[in-house]
Amino acid sequence: RSALQNEFVALSSEIERIAVTTEFNGVRLISGGNTLTLQVGFNSRSTSQISFTGVQGTLNSLGLAGAGLSNLTYSLNGSTIETGQSASRLALDAVNSAISSLAATRGVLGAVESRLNVAITSLTVARENFAAAESRIRDVDVASEAAELTRLSILQQAGASVLAQANQQPALALSLLS
Repeated sequence: RSALQNEFVALSSEIERIAVTTEFNGVRLISGGNTLTLQVGFNSRSTSQISFTGVQGTLNSLGLAGAGLSNLTYSLNGSTIETGQSASRLALDAVNSAISSLAATRGVLGAVESRLNVAITSLTVARENFAAAESRIRDVDVASEAAELTRLSILQQAGASVLAQANQQPALALSLLS
């Protein structure tokens, strides 16, 4: 029982350490309980956002500290799992309850992850469609500009031809008079 008590304390310390130190971008993911809102669309409407409440993974929120784990030693009425059989059973029940709570939380997080994967896939397709549309617009602009260049070139050549003929008119008139 002494070895089990030591292991219980060590595992409890590690659970608490992980819960308190896990952060992403300054947000505590396991001990903050903050509501996180992720923008996954093109506008600011709520349909373009995914919100979820952060996980509570500290010993207190899992129901392990409330029964006397304030100093990371499970005790009930002064007895630890090292010294009392009833305290050991209560500790086991508390751990089983915490495991059930974590399983439910994992389900919620799995659903959020699934929604994020769908949003990522949708945004990837939208990005590809926008890139294809931009390419088509640029291609149309190049074709339009090439047609305009050809039109202006024909007009310039026609203008030069008319000018050449206009310059020949006085010489023709002089040759007729002579």
